[in-house]
Parts: sequence; C-alpha cells; structure tokens
Amino acid sequence: MEQHKICSFFGHRHVLENIESQLLEHIKYAVEVLQVTDFYIGGYGSFDEQAKRAIIQMKKQYPNIKMYLTLAYMPTKNTFIDEQYDGSIFFEGLETGVKRFAISKRNRLMVQNSDVIICYITRDYGGAYTATKYAKNQEKLVLNCTQNTMF
Repeated sequence: MEQHKICSFFGHRHVLENIESQLLEHIKYAVEVLQVTDFYIGGYGSFDEQAKRAIIQMKKQYPNIKMYLTLAYMPTKNTFIDEQYDGSIFFEGLETGVKRFAISKRNRLMVQNSDVIICYITRDYGGAYTATKYAKNQEKLVLNCTQNTMF
C-alpha cells in the first residue's frame, strides 16, 4: 500500500502581505525533497486562500499532488466544497466534540496526521500559533513563510 506524505497549512486569518513566492518555494521543497503528495488546508482566511492558490499553481507542475479541505464541523448536504479541492477530510471524533473547540481540535488532528507544516506565524497567540507550536512539540518539520525566528 502506497504511503502518502501529508503537509498541513496553518496561518493567521489576515495576511497583509503577498507570500506567494514563499508558499511556492516551501511547497516545491515539500514535493521534491520530502515527497509530500497530499496537502491539507483549513479553508479560513487569507493565508488559507493564498495557500490554496499556490497549490493550484503547483499542480500544473506536479499533477500527482492532491489538495484537501479539512472540515472542522460535520458536513451536511449544504456543505460546499470548492471544486478546486480534490476532496475533503472530516476527522473521526470531531462529530462528538464541543462546537466552539472544533477548529482547535481539527488543527491538532491535522498536525497528528501530517509529516510537515507550512505556516505563516507573526505573533505568539491564536489558533495558528497554537497549532504550529503543537507541531514543533510533536517534532514535525515546520516551514515558516515569514522572516521571524518564532518557528
């Protein structure tokens, strides 16, 4: 059975700069060097949108890579999954959790299922920071799209 390497993205909801070149560089490294084939995106905010656009661009060069929307809430018949995704992921156990903690629980599950993390972290608080800190504690490789030395 083929083992898929997974990369998840975590970043602040508001990204005031264009980080496309950093994203493309990190995705290329993940695919070529780390042999990542699957990318998980949470689907909230401008960082996730930039990550999605970068993967779509990279799929032209690497048609074997896949991009999945990771859902924090139980999907319903009205759940919209953009056709640009190759599918969606809803981790087992999220359906029984407290709704207000669903995103943070989903983030932890994303980290646990990932081999590498690509992030955009500029401050030491919030969900993206917490998920990335957890990834570092789990000894996951973290590639940061900022120039800071936080991760």
